[in-house]
Amino acid sequence: MLEPNDFFQNQVKQCRSQAESAANKRDREFWLKMAARWEDLFKTRQNGDEPVRRPTPPRRSIFRRSMLLARKAAKRRSAA
Repeated sequence: MLEPNDFFQNQVKQCRSQAESAANKRDREFWLKMAARWEDLFKTRQNGDEPVRRPTPPRRSIFRRSMLLARKAAKRRSAA
C-alpha cells in the first residue's frame, strides 16, 4: 500500500503524463490543472497547515445553469 505522500506524488505524475499525451489544448489544460490541485493537496499535507480537504466540485456549465433558471422561472409564472 502506498504511503499518503507517495499517493499524492503518484497522482501528480499521472496527471502530467496524461497532459503530455493529450490530443488537444483543452485536454492538456485540464490535466495540468488537475496536477496542480494534487500538488496543492500534497503541499498542504506536508505543511500540516490545515486538514486535507476535498477539492471543490466543478461548477455547472452555463447552459445547464441557464436551463435550471428557466425551469424555475416557468414554475413561478405558472404558479402566479
